[in-house]
Amino acid sequence: MYDAQEDIYTDLIDELQEASAELAAGAPTEVGDVLYGGDVDKWRRLGYSLLLRAGMRLSKVDPARAEQLAGMALQGGVMQSNADNAVIRHDANYTNTIGNILNGSEANNFFLTAPFVDHLQSTDDPRLGAIAVRYVGAASGPEQTADRATSDPEQQVGMPLGYDNNTVRAIATDLGLASFYAFSQADRTRVTKLQAPTFLVTYAQTQLLLAEAAARGWVDGSAADYFTSGVRAHMEQMADFDPGSAIAEDDIAAYLAANSYEEDNALEQINTEYWIASS
Repeated sequence: MYDAQEDIYTDLIDELQEASAELAAGAPTEVGDVLYGGDVDKWRRLGYSLLLRAGMRLSKVDPARAEQLAGMALQGGVMQSNADNAVIRHDANYTNTIGNILNGSEANNFFLTAPFVDHLQSTDDPRLGAIAVRYVGAASGPEQTADRATSDPEQQVGMPLGYDNNTVRAIATDLGLASFYAFSQADRTRVTKLQAPTFLVTYAQTQLLLAEAAARGWVDGSAADYFTSGVRAHMEQMADFDPGSAIAEDDIAAYLAANSYEEDNALEQINTEYWIASS
């Protein structure tokens, strides 16, 4: 017999509250800490950021409790910058698991979906060029060569959902592609390379959750400011994957100017950006 979801969430929230409150500066730390190197302040900010995330997931089933937890998390102290990101840094001895698969002998395709690519293209989002690669004209895996590769956002074609390796072949043909190997992928030389970082909880996500909480009137602060900070943080985070994924300041500013916070469409806009920042 399984525990009720409500009971699990209640216990999870209790654990986050207790653990975050008990983290004390100057207490003994673990030198082998792969996330923060024993920095207790950053661990505390992670704890309260997770509490915010758990609380906001209750926004529809228990709005009063969600509001209480969002306020508690903000007061406790959430992530303050990308320096607080909970991220696993990979190296030659401890490689990125997905990168290891995509750059090894297994199938090396991690396709980007059509809804994701289409949305980023429709908003001229510079993150598409930071993430994607397409091997133009590739009719097979071996033909996915560097000379065919393009990260040009205008040339990206996302793979439609709901197909397998066999049924998607006709879709690729209808779209004028040489094969399904020519759909856009997460670039395994940048964002899914062997030493690409693995992000667990980020400042960008946290700011966007605060934007939603502020839009609902649950926390102090400007929803627009939280929104802008969250989008900017995720774009700046892209440089952490690879220098080739870094987004220029002018491109960030242009995107924010063209896609500024809209109070009348706040929740959809915020959650769309959260989807991108969590992809």
